[in-house]
Amino acid sequence: MMTSNRSMNITRTTTIVRGLAIALAMFFGNQLVAQYSPLSQSEAMAEMQRFSSGKRVLYLAAHPDDENTRLIAWLSNALDAETTYLSLTKGSGGQNLLGDELGENLGVIREHELRAARSIDGGNQRFTDALDFGYSKSVDEVWTKWNHEDLVRQVVHVIRELQPDFILTRFPPDSRAGHGHHTASAELAIECAKLAGDSTYMSSMPRWKVGGVWWNTSIWWDKTLKDDPEAVHLDLSGFDPLHGDSYGAIGDAARSMHKCQGFGVPINRGPREEYFKKLWGEADLESYLELEERETDQNSRLAQDASFALEIGDQDQAIAKWAVLGRNILEHNSGLSNRYQRWQRVMLHLTGLYAEYYTSSNPLPSDAEFKAMVEIQAMSSGANVYLASLRTSGKQMALNPPQLVGPDGIQLEAELNVVKANSTEVVDHARVRLEIGEEIIMLFMKPIAKLSDRAIGEYREEVAIDPLLHSKFDQSVYWNNGKKSLLGYSVYARKDGIYNWTVSASLPSEQTLIWEHSVSENLKEGWNHFEETVPAKLPLGRFEVSLSTTALDEAGLVVTKRMPEKHTISYPHVGTHYRYRDARSTLSVLDLSSKRIKVGYIEGAGDQMDETLESIGYDVIKITEETPELWELVDAVLVGIRAFNTEPWLMKSQERIASYVKGGGNFVVTYTTAGRSGMELPLPVPLTIGRDRVTEEYAPVSFVSHPLTMEPNKISNADFEQWVQERGLYFPVVNESYTTIFSIEESTGIIYPNSTVVADFGKGSVIYTGLSLFRELPAGVPGALRVLQNILHYDH
Repeated sequence: MMTSNRSMNITRTTTIVRGLAIALAMFFGNQLVAQYSPLSQSEAMAEMQRFSSGKRVLYLAAHPDDENTRLIAWLSNALDAETTYLSLTKGSGGQNLLGDELGENLGVIREHELRAARSIDGGNQRFTDALDFGYSKSVDEVWTKWNHEDLVRQVVHVIRELQPDFILTRFPPDSRAGHGHHTASAELAIECAKLAGDSTYMSSMPRWKVGGVWWNTSIWWDKTLKDDPEAVHLDLSGFDPLHGDSYGAIGDAARSMHKCQGFGVPINRGPREEYFKKLWGEADLESYLELEERETDQNSRLAQDASFALEIGDQDQAIAKWAVLGRNILEHNSGLSNRYQRWQRVMLHLTGLYAEYYTSSNPLPSDAEFKAMVEIQAMSSGANVYLASLRTSGKQMALNPPQLVGPDGIQLEAELNVVKANSTEVVDHARVRLEIGEEIIMLFMKPIAKLSDRAIGEYREEVAIDPLLHSKFDQSVYWNNGKKSLLGYSVYARKDGIYNWTVSASLPSEQTLIWEHSVSENLKEGWNHFEETVPAKLPLGRFEVSLSTTALDEAGLVVTKRMPEKHTISYPHVGTHYRYRDARSTLSVLDLSSKRIKVGYIEGAGDQMDETLESIGYDVIKITEETPELWELVDAVLVGIRAFNTEPWLMKSQERIASYVKGGGNFVVTYTTAGRSGMELPLPVPLTIGRDRVTEEYAPVSFVSHPLTMEPNKISNADFEQWVQERGLYFPVVNESYTTIFSIEESTGIIYPNSTVVADFGKGSVIYTGLSLFRELPAGVPGALRVLQNILHYDH
């Protein structure tokens, strides 16, 4: 039977350390990267109580920011459950309100925002490798792009490794989830919970029986939940003495780490209700959420004993019990696993040790030896700790007799190990054996870059390996009208010398090479700039441009490799991260009108339309609230994506817009987000923005015979080939005052005639387009630029 809808007002019953509080500030960087992040006494107690409870919960959803941080804070700090959020993607398909990073680089930001959130709410973070390809209307579309079988294996692996008692989903396994990724995440939770308990599936791992899968629903989905007898009701109100704040406040602070999505929220310390409905399983979630219940397995009792010993000041007993727990964990988990690393941080606190495996510079040069330092230092005189042995991939050392670790510390040099020849990834770790009385303590430490800056002091970064050569193109897209043109790029050399590489252009599938040129140059250390002549009369289309070099692999064979580009992603709340990915640009060969006009551009939430227009010879003038005089200088005003959402002054500019259009201007608005009730724009011809969208990038497009589709480029079906991710979003509500231009038919058979609409007013015109030009132009889609040019040049 389903459990009753009984409210549970939670009061903490576990022992506490009086007078201790920790600030709700996130630490700088990545919780899996920063090896040395010391725990306060209250943080150590909170972590020990999570081991003591014996309870484990897996929260599963699709993206960074899908998780319920308030609930995770309550589960981690009131219930003391080891709570893990499994995000299927890293959110690379979203938008970025902080900077220009999109795609993989945005995924780096969102990944580390999630890790920062978990460092606040007390949870743990895991991912699968599912790609966030943007909004999806249906789960059927998702399974055409995600490898279902592979994702099931990954999720089952996580379940069996973490052994959760319950899995909580943020979304239901149906269309109410509102996003195909969301629906898929709930479907996976149910399917994988069943398979995790099936001994015939992935038999190499011991099976694990999950008690149940429950949907963490809300009044937003179902207004009748408060009266639903099948719903479990949980009151999250309560004060956490170890954190010195309410569980809601902890969760809100964690939520505000999702900064690039604009999800910062005010702190709410008031009551909060959560609801759960069973999707699968037989176990009773309601009784599980009772705080009085504690598990009594051996590891839980060891953690409880260690926690009690710490509270009463018996350091030796706390260390002894915690050491036994560590050995038990290591029998079933890697030393680099999240569970053991959490145990290790507590042990370092109990023993008063500083331990780290670090380099003193970053990135490290690939043409030099990779040197690192293992340092162990005693900060407390309470325990005699001896260093017995050290092992890294390049060093094995035993100390006989073991050496006492004192306040001056012990430093040992080691060599880092790279994944393989010519790689920029480090896979090394240090394994340190310590002895404390009769106890043996094993430390597993991944290398970290420990750096210092006069302005910010000591900080840490993930270790990166800087290759001998890396490069960057001057532009992300080179637009070519079939004539000879120049393509600029730069190569960075770590040292002087003669280097060889090839510049080539091919179809994105790399099956068809349309042009290449071999280069041999004597490079100087640092940046060297080059210009390549693109030949005339190349075939029309979108091509990938890259730089390739040759190198020897581990077997001594010559292999061709793409020259990488160095990406530096740096923000105060996530730290600095270096990524090396294939340097590439797009060569877009198209038949584009030579006509040009003067365009005013009002910047929105991060698109490249202004840069694209400037790169092909348009005079683009930035218009802001402070420059009203510029309106009269331009032929068309282009409003960037979501500008009506991000620029409050625009919503108050109805008279200015009307005057501009009436006098003969062309006012063009690109997509604007709208709530469920729509959003009315302050245009001279009334228009309400809705929420229609087409996520299928290959959906057929038809169009009417209209000047907008005829001049200055004659639009054809070929202009809608090679589009990426979607056709368009946030289409306007159909309005008889506007003429519809493009009709899009999705696979469901629904036809959307309203992606782009135009209305004449006075001597000018108003155009709204929800076509995803902001995605297509950076991808170099030829037809998208031809359509944009027609829209800007429209003159009734």
